[in-house]
Amino acid sequence: QIDAAIQRSQQYEQAADAELAWVAETRRKLLALGPIRLEQDQTTAQLQVQKAFTIDIIRHKDPMDELLNLREEILGTCGEEQQAVLQDKTQALVQQYEEVGHLNTERYAGLERAQALVNQFWETHSELSPWLEETQGLIVQLPPPAVDPDLLRQQQEDMRQLRESIAEHKPHIDKLLKIGPQLEQLNAEEGAMLREKYVSAETAYARIKEEVRQRAVLLDEAVAQAAQNVEFHDKIEPMLETLEALASRLRPAPLIPAEVD
Repeated sequence: QIDAAIQRSQQYEQAADAELAWVAETRRKLLALGPIRLEQDQTTAQLQVQKAFTIDIIRHKDPMDELLNLREEILGTCGEEQQAVLQDKTQALVQQYEEVGHLNTERYAGLERAQALVNQFWETHSELSPWLEETQGLIVQLPPPAVDPDLLRQQQEDMRQLRESIAEHKPHIDKLLKIGPQLEQLNAEEGAMLREKYVSAETAYARIKEEVRQRAVLLDEAVAQAAQNVEFHDKIEPMLETLEALASRLRPAPLIPAEVD
């Protein structure tokens, strides 16, 4: 019986050592993981790696529970020195397992939040970039305010639609400016690249908005000038007609040559 008890305690210690080795290696790997990546495919890949860690940690819970359930029984068959060794090892195992679980949980939660933000950022950026490029090209090609009233009204309508489009894309800019700084905190190096993206988008948007505002002012001035021209024409036309009638009355009658007998 003594030999059997010694063998069981040795097997127990070996099992505890194996779990301690696993938990130490897992902790080392978790701490060696790099910062969260900010590209969609890379963030997704990191999340898959973390899922594998989670599965492995869960898989080791059963042997951990078995060791803890057998601890009092095994300690009862050991001498004081062996009891102290096994107690230290099992206590260290519990502490390190909890630490590894905490590290993994924090990393996994951080990756899930990051993946959502990364997806939102790049999807928003991919929707906004073509519009910025297209609108900048459109503004460059806009003709100066027309003289013809009908063309001028059409230009005003085009400008109204353009300003509506600018307003519709304001939430895209707001989203980039909100998400970008959050992602920068996760990865300073790649965050600098994201900062360049959203700052560039904000600058282009502000430039478009200002150019359209100035363009709208010119059109308003042209419309006001056209209205003044119409008003002036409406006032001057009757005057011209009156002067024409007066000139007709004052104009001497044509001389009729006398007939010579």
